[in-house]
Amino acid sequence: MSDYNKSKSELIEELVQLRQELAQLKAEQNAIEQESVQQKELLDIIIDALPLGIFVKDVQNDYRFIIWNTQMETFFETERVNILGNSDYDLFGKEKADYFRSTDVNVMGSRELFDIPTEEVPTSQGVILAHTTKVPIYDDDGQPQYLLGLLEDITERKKTEEERQHLMTAVEQSANTIVITDLKGNIEYANPSFERTTGYTLDEAQGKHTRILKSGYTNSEEYTELWETITSGKIWQGEFYNKRKNGEYYWESASISPIRNTQGEITHFLAVKEDITERKKSEEMLIKRASELAMVTQVATASSSLLDAEAMLQTVLALTKERFDLYHAHAYVLNESGTVLKLIAGAGEKGAELVSQGWSIPLNHSTSLVARVARSQQSVIVCDVDKGEYLANPLLPEIRSQLAVPMIVGKQLLGVLDFQSDKTDHFSDEDANIKTILASQVAVALQNAKQFEYSRRQAEREQLVNTITQKIQNTVTVDRALQVAVQELGQAFRARSTLVRLKQGDKKTFAETPLKAND
Repeated sequence: MSDYNKSKSELIEELVQLRQELAQLKAEQNAIEQESVQQKELLDIIIDALPLGIFVKDVQNDYRFIIWNTQMETFFETERVNILGNSDYDLFGKEKADYFRSTDVNVMGSRELFDIPTEEVPTSQGVILAHTTKVPIYDDDGQPQYLLGLLEDITERKKTEEERQHLMTAVEQSANTIVITDLKGNIEYANPSFERTTGYTLDEAQGKHTRILKSGYTNSEEYTELWETITSGKIWQGEFYNKRKNGEYYWESASISPIRNTQGEITHFLAVKEDITERKKSEEMLIKRASELAMVTQVATASSSLLDAEAMLQTVLALTKERFDLYHAHAYVLNESGTVLKLIAGAGEKGAELVSQGWSIPLNHSTSLVARVARSQQSVIVCDVDKGEYLANPLLPEIRSQLAVPMIVGKQLLGVLDFQSDKTDHFSDEDANIKTILASQVAVALQNAKQFEYSRRQAEREQLVNTITQKIQNTVTVDRALQVAVQELGQAFRARSTLVRLKQGDKKTFAETPLKAND
């Protein structure tokens, strides 16, 4: 049936149906529009909730901003109402705006995402460091429409990275050894100082236990106490006597502390160590020197009370050999003519044997260490007598090193103290200084002993003269006077007999009259 032949009722029915369809289409359209609005609102909520700064520029409208999220408002402390519809030239200086526009044009032209890891962005809070990503957006026909920008404030992160880098640089350049281990003590990291100190590279040490440095000096109880301390979360401090890769031993002070994660759990241990080998040597040297000076004082005190020169020197040498752990020691005294150094005291049996042999050295002896020291009046060290130019004493075959020091009072040389060791390189400059102090004090004691002996002998002579004078005053003849004088002189000098020569008249010849001292 044609439309013209339709009844009125039929037309009305179709009209009603059409209206219903239109109403349904409108409802569906409204629903779509409502959904679109809801999706846009959801998208706005998501964009504003993201911790990134997000902006969108309309490429077709001079790159003006059409989206500016909450994070961007925070960065720039500017509400979006003041931004939307504006371009970079409305918001920034020309130089900065030119830079932004140049990158925008390049992004749209390349049709590729453009990433700027770090750039300075001026904000109301000052310049921040930002990680910026720009994304080109095109329509279905491939025409440029929008530019999406993502901006992340990495100022704090960069600051943290720089601090970490500074810290790492400090660790790498530190003169101290820095080691990080796992909970079992296996090495995970060591700075360059570790290699300089131990001889092990990081590659060699990584994954190995710190026991590779153990020398066996530290006992197990100390290690137990160390581990109990650090595993309980406390810091341990102490010293190690460790062994380098090449087998050398060294001292180091250490501070070992636990490293915790954000949950407070101990995950690693950090050791900061310092090579104190030289300091230890210095401390030991100071202790040794203090002990040696104390010994010098004891020896000097013991010698000062002895007025017999040979007995005094014998005491000094015996004490010196014992207290300084020497192989041998002896003393030479310069004779009155200043031409010969005579051995008058020596330590032990060998020293007594040398003295009994009447051992002496000419002052001008060219290969004698003692003679050289006497001539130069300066101490001399021979580190290895087998390599030296001086002749060794055959009665002292175990000598390996030698130190000779002069005994001087004022500018007067009295003799030489000669010390020997059975070890090479035994004597140092400090030893020479200590022994020089000893020699100076012994020289004073020796001079005092000599002066005492001279005074004693002078007093004896004066007493002898007085005795002879008193006795011959009572004699009546010259012969008897001579007999008395001879007897007294013989007894004084312990002579077997005495000869008296008398001048007869003006003659220059003398008659010898033998007179026994005990007559």
